[in-house]
Amino acid sequence: MRFRSLLTSRHRAFLVTAAVLAIALPFGGEVQSRAAERVEVSAQIFPQQGAKAELRITAKIIPGWHIYSITQKPGGPKPTRINLVASNRYRIAGDFVAVPPAVVHHYDFWPDLDVEEHEQQVTWSVPIEAENGWQGVTIAGDVQGQVCKDLCVNFSQTFEASVAPGAAAISDSTAGLPPPVSSVSPQSQQNLRSESFSTPYVDVSGELVPGGVEEEGRTQLILRATLAPEWHVYAYEKQAPSDPVRSRPTLIVLDQRDGLLAGTPRASSPVISKARDQFPEYVDNFHHGDVDWIIDIEVPDDARIGTHTLSGWFGFMACKDDGTMCDPPKAAKFEVNLEVGQKLATNSRVTFVSTSYAKAASAAERAAPWDLVIPQAKAWTWGSLITNMGWALLAGLLLNVMPCVLPVIGLKAMSFVQQANESRSRILTLNLAFSAGILFVFLILALFAAFAGLAWADQFQDPRFGIAMASLVFVFALSLLGIWEIPIPGFVGSSAAQSVAEREGLSGAFFKGVLSTLLATPCVGPFMFTGLTFAAEQHSPVITLVIFGAMGIGMALPFLLIGAFPAWIRFLPKPGAWMESFKHLMGFVLLGTVVWIFYAFVPDHYFVPALGLLFGLWLACWWANRTPMTAALPDRLYGWLVAAVLAAFTGYASFALLEKSPQPQTAQAASGDWELFSQEKLDRLREQGSTVLIDFTADG
Repeated sequence: MRFRSLLTSRHRAFLVTAAVLAIALPFGGEVQSRAAERVEVSAQIFPQQGAKAELRITAKIIPGWHIYSITQKPGGPKPTRINLVASNRYRIAGDFVAVPPAVVHHYDFWPDLDVEEHEQQVTWSVPIEAENGWQGVTIAGDVQGQVCKDLCVNFSQTFEASVAPGAAAISDSTAGLPPPVSSVSPQSQQNLRSESFSTPYVDVSGELVPGGVEEEGRTQLILRATLAPEWHVYAYEKQAPSDPVRSRPTLIVLDQRDGLLAGTPRASSPVISKARDQFPEYVDNFHHGDVDWIIDIEVPDDARIGTHTLSGWFGFMACKDDGTMCDPPKAAKFEVNLEVGQKLATNSRVTFVSTSYAKAASAAERAAPWDLVIPQAKAWTWGSLITNMGWALLAGLLLNVMPCVLPVIGLKAMSFVQQANESRSRILTLNLAFSAGILFVFLILALFAAFAGLAWADQFQDPRFGIAMASLVFVFALSLLGIWEIPIPGFVGSSAAQSVAEREGLSGAFFKGVLSTLLATPCVGPFMFTGLTFAAEQHSPVITLVIFGAMGIGMALPFLLIGAFPAWIRFLPKPGAWMESFKHLMGFVLLGTVVWIFYAFVPDHYFVPALGLLFGLWLACWWANRTPMTAALPDRLYGWLVAAVLAAFTGYASFALLEKSPQPQTAQAASGDWELFSQEKLDRLREQGSTVLIDFTADG
């Protein structure tokens, strides 16, 4: 009794509500999914004299349940809210009035509060005025609140009101009586396809550029969002997040490709990342202003001649830049035709039909991976080509500083000087032949890269490919750090190869260049990725040959300079301990690349198992290095076999025992507008006299 006397009425209300909620939580997910069945919202516009009209929003509630009024005072249940999308075509000329008015109830746990409830049906009406008549005007919005019986669940119903069919001007005597209204759902707003999809703040259009290509050609599908001033849309993501607190991303799905290949959408404007003021752990990624999403479409060599139809889904949510308003998520189903077999100068327009964001999200969950991992970049320019050639040149030049190459530079150069008997023209000729051998190897590699297919399938959409790339770069880094040595190709050390390289004259110099380049294969450098990625984006064999050629020239550059200026041989850095330090530094650069691959391509639930796999590779490389390269072939094979077993077993055990399934959405998150706890917010709500429910869980 004493304990009860210490409880205020507000505390008792908290305990009673918390107990009801605790009983209801196991059923929260089911109730939330059926909230739309308990409340049905519809709206229409009823013109009056002149530019005046009346907007009527009707909510039908199933028997036994009730909602709360829009004037419900704080300190009790959640009031119903009506949100209208602002427009310059109309304005609100008064306040909402409920017909019939709410019924007032009093409860023990809210003894001093009037609880205003609506049952069965309520219509809210408000006077409105049009700027230029009501022809073609629609008013969009939503109704949000709680529907309650033995427990309460949140509901949110969108509506779009238009002028009632056949409605005439109504007199003031009947203005307060709600006539029959019919629902105008967003899903049925556009029954016919059109070349644009318009919402109050976003206009969506699209085109295929060009609309026709020859066999094995390329085109681009462009989906364009034109926004109202001071509004933005969120960045593209493959799927909608399960966390209800997160913003709704832009969804782009191609569910019908008709034998064509499609690349991952990329945006024309940069993504802006901004943490929320009240919840800094939530970061919103969005585009400011108008934005295009570009999808590369490739016609494979086995595509049929004729018309190909592409169709898909486009979903988005627009919000105001100051964070005061968000339009409910919208979506459209789109379709466009591509003519294969004839090159057209004209573009094909994309057609749209309205649908729901939920359907677009469902389609995104079932969508197949994108076909092209490296989308075609914008047309190259001389500036971008020269810049990437510079990176390739630097990458090739750095190969000469590696311990496996630098010691032989001076020796090769001195041998050329001796062979030429100090003749400058002969020295230059021998060094040119040596450089030609280097370029020969790089151009062979370029041909493999260009014609083996740089436009791979969408591997990076598959986390297994990202893990494999991280593993490959990791073992290269271990090699540079001295954990193990990458064996050079077997024919390089053969007696035949050595005898050819030891020949006098131009042929001997050429094969010495080939041999030196093959010796450099274990010394892969980090700067190679920049130029090679640029070449891959262009899908051009010519550009690929140019980039690889620049890399070969970079490696041959010291020999070309020594050939032209033999006296410069004394400026070559002398081999020493610094070379080993430099090699180790490059190893750490590659380890940084592994960190970036983990960040960009490895999902959170694969993070720990992938680390376990890298540990297994580390152990395998250490074990393989225990057997020297001079050992007998059976011993070396045995060492590599044990290393492979260690890596495979560790990787399998890591993914079998350590992989975490993605966390499903909980019933608590689905059943209400829960917010993250903060003491500041709790104190503010208590000062306002609001009822606060705090959910304590075992995991904090």
